[in-house]
Amino acid sequence: MRTSSTVSRAWHAALATIACVALVWQAVLVVRSGDGLVDLFAYFTIQSNLIVAVAAAAIALGRPWHGRAWRAFRLAGLVGITVTGVVYVVAIGPYVELEGIVRVLDSVFHYVVPAAAVLGHVLFRPREEFERSDLVFLAWPVLWLAGTLARGRWGSPTFTTQDGLAAYPYAFLDVERQGVPSVAVAAVVITLLLTAVALVYIRFGRSPAR
Repeated sequence: MRTSSTVSRAWHAALATIACVALVWQAVLVVRSGDGLVDLFAYFTIQSNLIVAVAAAAIALGRPWHGRAWRAFRLAGLVGITVTGVVYVVAIGPYVELEGIVRVLDSVFHYVVPAAAVLGHVLFRPREEFERSDLVFLAWPVLWLAGTLARGRWGSPTFTTQDGLAAYPYAFLDVERQGVPSVAVAAVVITLLLTAVALVYIRFGRSPAR
């Protein structure tokens, strides 16, 4: 158990370091370009990576808090980063063309961190045993979605998407280009996907690690 714990802490320390370095580097690039950090951290991808980084750092330091708050936070990171990776691979990545350090950071956010976070949860013990009450974490993506749509409608954010500059961070949420019905469907699908992934983590969280 001691060896397993040591390897787990080393794994999560590496994960936290990679995610934090990528987040800081991306923030520096944004500041240098003259864009605002508010828009950067408005991306669901960035928020998911940030939650994963904090949770991984806590595990690496051996100081995760206990109880419902920790489980909900941990589940939020796992579900958020899983959906981030899946949606990017399936619906966004094939249409994105990047070069240089931007491409490297993009790969870290959408491939490296999602894969490492999920593997870390699956491979190492003690693994969190999530409960249905931990679905309270869904308040985060729901508030993110509501805030994103509100900012796009009444604020003045400027995001770079595969379709150019837009008031919304993701093309499928762009009310002006996609229309209200299409965005409403996308919002429902995203919520259902988040819930389904969360239920998978809850259902199989008690299975023994291999």
